[in-house]
Amino acid sequence: MAIQQDNDNGLLLVGTAYARNRRVSGSQRENVGNMVQLQISAKSETKTRTSRQKETAGNALDSITIKQASEVKVASDTFNKLTLGMALLGKSVELKKESETITDEVVEVNQKGVWLSLVHRNIDASTVSVKNDTSQPVEKEDFEINETLGWIRIKESCENVNASSAIEVSYKTKAGGGIRIEASTESDYDLEIWLDGFNQASQKNFILHIPSMVIAPTSEIDWLGDDFAKAEFGGTLVLADGYKVPYIYEEFNA
Repeated sequence: MAIQQDNDNGLLLVGTAYARNRRVSGSQRENVGNMVQLQISAKSETKTRTSRQKETAGNALDSITIKQASEVKVASDTFNKLTLGMALLGKSVELKKESETITDEVVEVNQKGVWLSLVHRNIDASTVSVKNDTSQPVEKEDFEINETLGWIRIKESCENVNASSAIEVSYKTKAGGGIRIEASTESDYDLEIWLDGFNQASQKNFILHIPSMVIAPTSEIDWLGDDFAKAEFGGTLVLADGYKVPYIYEEFNA
């Protein structure tokens, strides 16, 4: 039976994308966030046998089009655990949500007036207390804390801490957790993608399912840019096991 087209509609699409990392066993489907580009390009190569005969020179005697793997471009301006990790070619892990209590961490004060590292970062400055090498308390006005970096600085004006001595620092980290990404540990990603979409021209819902796309970042991140950053990726659609096509589009009339 011939397919009948009821309406002359264009494509003006929006959609919510979900991704699963195919290389992680048991990985869950994660919301990609604000995906601003999902472009699939069909590729082919044409081989032509051209006449070199006197009467027909330049004409095609045979022409064959050979299908090639489809290429894909993806972009998102949402930076969550998934997309930021991918943009940095790294693996993302979640940080502990619970606050940690650290008691009497020993810090060597080689010189006063300089920043010194604590073991932990994201600390609560209001919880910090310091003792000198004779276990006497150091007044709060005699030291500074960089909460995010987890640094402490003994002021040069501090009278009961000497250079080349040790201090003991007690503090708590902030609750709430976060993410940690170790960059440049991966070369690319193999993702399964679902796009829960809506065609604003036809007012119809659709699904775009890509069982396997192998992509890598193609853009840089300007950590101090004055506009919203965007992560861009490029790669190839791969024929996944159990599928006969690289992607599937389904549209629903109701």
